[in-house]
Amino acid sequence: MGLKRLAREVGVGQSHLSRVERGVAPASEPLLRRLAGVLGADVEVLLVASGRLPSDIRGYLLSDPVRVLAVLREEFSRYEVGSHGQAAARPAPKDEEVQGCRQDGR
Repeated sequence: MGLKRLAREVGVGQSHLSRVERGVAPASEPLLRRLAGVLGADVEVLLVASGRLPSDIRGYLLSDPVRVLAVLREEFSRYEVGSHGQAAARPAPKDEEVQGCRQDGR
């Protein structure tokens, strides 16, 4: 779908949508919700990509930030975060890196 048609579908001007796409202008939450609907995307993914948190996650974070951050760090510690903030699974260790860890217990 082209930018012109998408802008029309979500009810904004083509130039505004172009600025949002290029990161020059922020997208409002209502615009992100309309974009998600038209594009068939997950609205929460668009919210996070735009630097916003879904309201329930924000609530958890504000209610107990130390615990939530610890849980996230523990859960995602097996991932390496690249320069663009994208997580990639770390490669499995080589046999010689796993010292004395046999599944049969020997």
